Amino acid sequence: MCSVAGWGKTETNNTSNDLRVVSVSIINKEVCNGTWQYTLPPNVICAGGYNTEKGFCQGDSGGPLVCNGIAVGVVSFNRNNNCDYPNVPNVYTDISKYRDWLKHTLSGKAPLNKLVKTLPIPKDEIKLKEGEICSVAGWGKTENKDFTVDDMRVVNVSLLNPKLCQRIWGPGLPPKVICAGGYNTNKGFCQGDSGGPLVCNGMAVGVVSFNRLRNCKYPDVPNVYTDISKYLQWINKNMKTKECVK
Repeated sequence: MCSVAGWGKTETNNTSNDLRVVSVSIINKEVCNGTWQYTLPPNVICAGGYNTEKGFCQGDSGGPLVCNGIAVGVVSFNRNNNCDYPNVPNVYTDISKYRDWLKHTLSGKAPLNKLVKTLPIPKDEIKLKEGEICSVAGWGKTENKDFTVDDMRVVNVSLLNPKLCQRIWGPGLPPKVICAGGYNTNKGFCQGDSGGPLVCNGMAVGVVSFNRLRNCKYPDVPNVYTDISKYLQWINKNMKTKECVK
């Protein structure tokens, strides 16, 4: 038995402002492939979401699958944005399959140069301007049915008025978010871009969170990002401790 945690939705149409955790069972890879009815990527783990009402949901992407106190997987995807389980198994990236890459990548401080730079985050809570042009980057899909890409892609997106975004999304939109792209435009993020930065004026102001019904065929409804400036107190507190958050 393992566990997965996150701030994502608790049902297909509900959101949560609290960190939730749930226990899930690992599922045999052959059973998982058979249930999905096609061959899944090789470096994955299947757990939860099948023969159980327990699993992750949209907004949990990037979170850890923990077994025996060790992070063994990263929340990746379910089917058709559907969290009304039992459905098909939830799929996680298998961290152990990337150990060599992680050791090489994390063996020391990243060498900063013209191609590798750090991004600052806001020092205080900020108010972004409607219509401001920002950018979002990632290795995610470029269309609904495509596979993820091998090269990082970047696209410019316009910030939307928060009230307009709330009206379009309805009561299910959580607080402390930024809306940009995906609406009145064919530009936005897609599945596989979760956790990437929304950059405005050279500053990381948001984190890719979710779109609607796993649909990247825009225009649709606005893309939603977590507003980094609303969590500065939490970020600063945990950066000073230099310890993992429990």
